[in-house]
Amino acid sequence: MKYLPGWPEANPFAKAERQESEEHPRHIPPAEDFWKVFDLTSGQDRVMFTAYLHTAARKTEIFQLIWSDVDFGRHRIRLWTRKRKGGLEADRIPMTRELEEALKEWHENRTSKDSQYVFNCEDTTPYGKGYYGKPFVRRYHWLKKLCDKAGVPRFGIHAIRHLSASILDDKNYPLSTIQSLLRHKSANTTSKYIHKLRGFRAVLDDAFRREPLPTAAAPEVRELPEPKAAPAQNEESRSRVGGSTKERPYLRLVRFR
Repeated sequence: MKYLPGWPEANPFAKAERQESEEHPRHIPPAEDFWKVFDLTSGQDRVMFTAYLHTAARKTEIFQLIWSDVDFGRHRIRLWTRKRKGGLEADRIPMTRELEEALKEWHENRTSKDSQYVFNCEDTTPYGKGYYGKPFVRRYHWLKKLCDKAGVPRFGIHAIRHLSASILDDKNYPLSTIQSLLRHKSANTTSKYIHKLRGFRAVLDDAFRREPLPTAAAPEVRELPEPKAAPAQNEESRSRVGGSTKERPYLRLVRFR
């Protein structure tokens, strides 16, 4: 309506019925599967994996990362996103020590010394030869091949973003912390990344826990008082009456001649 003269003011598609669709949930790898794939990487690929996990960044945010976005002095990294209504915006998040060390080492040993981009194509095959030394735009089969080699179900780069949120949630970090890492404006968006209902499982475990069957009560055993020993003949014995001690009377036998 704004740019096309004569465009109808009423939405011509408003009466169209909603088409049926099948939802295919994204596969979020467990942490052990991620580390199996991680252990197969080296060099730039390992640094890239670390960056995705420690920043929960979107795919293109790491592809477009340049060295001026990495602030080693203040230990933080700047990520640019277009997922906001205001257009391109930058978010600054702290770098973990592990990520900072990995980026420092890669900066010293990077293959494309003249490129401003942190990650560049290193494919020397005929297919990737034309892209060598240029920043990534897409990596179609990279992660699929690694998953197949590691023997784990395939997952995509964006699934690592979900995994980062799940790891924090499993360790009971508050939702506000997870929201800050994912850089969501709304906590409702963050909640969609949390793949468990926090606290709900514990409630169900407690509700459906099988109680042990009651056992028959054991008969009560009462200890009988020990019998008092009878006093010996001609033995002086004492008894306590009213807190005082008195002699008990006794019989003495006398023989007369």
